[in-house]
Amino acid sequence: MGDSISWEYAYGSGAAVWSAYMAPLGMASYGVIGQTTQSLLYQFSLGLFNGINPAIVVLDIGGNNLLQGDTPQATAAGILADVAVIHESLPQAKILVLGVLPGMQNPTDSYRLDGTQTNQLAAQMLAGLPYASFQNIGSVFLQGDGTISSSLMSDYLHPTQLGYLEMTSALLPIIEGVLVPNTSYSFAWPTTSLTPPPQSSAPSSVPMLV
Repeated sequence: MGDSISWEYAYGSGAAVWSAYMAPLGMASYGVIGQTTQSLLYQFSLGLFNGINPAIVVLDIGGNNLLQGDTPQATAAGILADVAVIHESLPQAKILVLGVLPGMQNPTDSYRLDGTQTNQLAAQMLAGLPYASFQNIGSVFLQGDGTISSSLMSDYLHPTQLGYLEMTSALLPIIEGVLVPNTSYSFAWPTTSLTPPPQSSAPSSVPMLV
């Protein structure tokens, strides 16, 4: 659930990875291109949760807030507000909050620095909540000097297929640990090239933002 990174996971550059690893688990993408913490709250008010009963909600949100000029403090507060509504609407679900992924090529970019601060604040705000867990998996996109390779993020914001594969290798063991504590999960890398599934589009009931 979240922004274009979530949307592209299932319907864009990550579709083959999603088809191979996430779809078999019954995962569904509620990503919306351009989504912010505020617009996600609006989606909730329109009945986004109607008819679903997930065991876990993975939340990826906040990047567009920073791109649009929101402060790290406001962005983290928005993430917390989204988590509160998710828990109120789906009290049985575990909520896995992903840190804002690193963006831009260089580690000194203002967007990258704001993302780091947002993640620190969000982790502090969510600490101690029994129904939510904060996880920052952004390191899988970073090289030793902190830069990002275009092989993992073509535009230094959105993962490539390889980037989504790296993301999945970090994410699946965390999901397994949230759903089945005290178990170990070993991610199996594909032995053959991933083939994108037939061209599909997002559900028509999910409005697209640009």
